[in-house]
Amino acid sequence: SHSEQNTAVVQLLGELVTYDYGIEGMFTVSSDVIRELESADQDVSIEYIILEIDSPGGSITAGEEVVEAVRAISKPTIALIRSQGLSASFYVALSADKVYSYETSRLGNFGVTNSYLDYAKQNIQEGITFNQISSGKFKDIMNNEKSLTEEERQMMMEDVNFKANLLLLDIAEFRGQDITSDNLQSLLDGRLLTADEALDLGLIDGTSGRLGVLDFIEKQTGYKAVVCE
Repeated sequence: SHSEQNTAVVQLLGELVTYDYGIEGMFTVSSDVIRELESADQDVSIEYIILEIDSPGGSITAGEEVVEAVRAISKPTIALIRSQGLSASFYVALSADKVYSYETSRLGNFGVTNSYLDYAKQNIQEGITFNQISSGKFKDIMNNEKSLTEEERQMMMEDVNFKANLLLLDIAEFRGQDITSDNLQSLLDGRLLTADEALDLGLIDGTSGRLGVLDFIEKQTGYKAVVCE
């Protein structure tokens, strides 16, 4: 019967993490999203999967895990970004077959960061000495009791740029764009985008809320979209 539930909603809310390590506040574990995606994909009554996103981002690896699952399932997917789809969650959204956001959504903030606090100057003022006794010169890299050497800083920058370009290659494929296009290269500074800007850059397919997405599904299937949550 066409009145049966035929549309699954999988939520990615809050920070995206690889596992629950006791953080406070709202977060989503990647394995939970993957399990729900795979379950919806195997449910014969489900024809469309809506990936509902409201997230500031999180672990790049968690994002990669979810993207892999989204790309692997056979059912068509629609990402619906609510108040924000930033960084790793923006990457996840763009992996869906179609991407919609609200007019007021905050999008983008694309990239990779390893920024952290360095207490070395404060320690010097307080008479605290960092004694480096390690098996390799890079073993204490990003220890916040010492400052980065120039060589360490260069290594970290190479790492984040390498990862950012990997993500950009994926996004180019997802959105059918050339990685060298101004549209994609403009993302590399981590800018925030309005929905209209993202639409102009070809990163999303339209501005819509849940009802608009359900209407789109009805037009594709020819009958009412009934949500199973």
